[in-house]
Amino acid sequence: MLGVLFISNEYANGMIRSTFAAVPRRLPVLWAKALVLFGVLAGLMVVATLASFLVGQAILGDGKNTTLAADGVLRAVLGAGLYLTGIGVLGIAVGALMRNTAGAISIVVATLLIIPGLARLILPEDWNTTLTPYLPSNAGSVLIDGAFGVAHPLSPLTGFAVMSGYAIALIGLAAWRLHHADA
Repeated sequence: MLGVLFISNEYANGMIRSTFAAVPRRLPVLWAKALVLFGVLAGLMVVATLASFLVGQAILGDGKNTTLAADGVLRAVLGAGLYLTGIGVLGIAVGALMRNTAGAISIVVATLLIIPGLARLILPEDWNTTLTPYLPSNAGSVLIDGAFGVAHPLSPLTGFAVMSGYAIALIGLAAWRLHHADA
């Protein structure tokens, strides 16, 4: 939601006209917003997931806890931060495309939470195993643990590449729309 609000809020209250008056070339506005959001979220989410891991380990106590050096733990902790950052970038792209806060949030939530579940229920099994690993939420979630109900999940690097591809493609579409449409 933060990514969507980062740009769609300016459209909602009309401040985008002031922004474009200050920066007549529109694309630097989108690039700057995306870069700032990416930088802030990457730093904040990695720190937050690391802190969550450490607090969780303190709560678990002796005998049930693990360390960051254990197999896959550091990847999962850092991957959770990168996954959340990727979702934020997807949100800013959808917000720039839709220019409507409620519509953009609805699309992001449906894409990340509703469509993967519906795909498992509706699609035939062979389509399901072929297509669902490439949905944005399933592709990005392999950074955390690798499964999340997908029969044949992607590798973490491939999943990160697929999720990044979605973000880059949507930012590209948002840039095209921003360049070719009025504020």
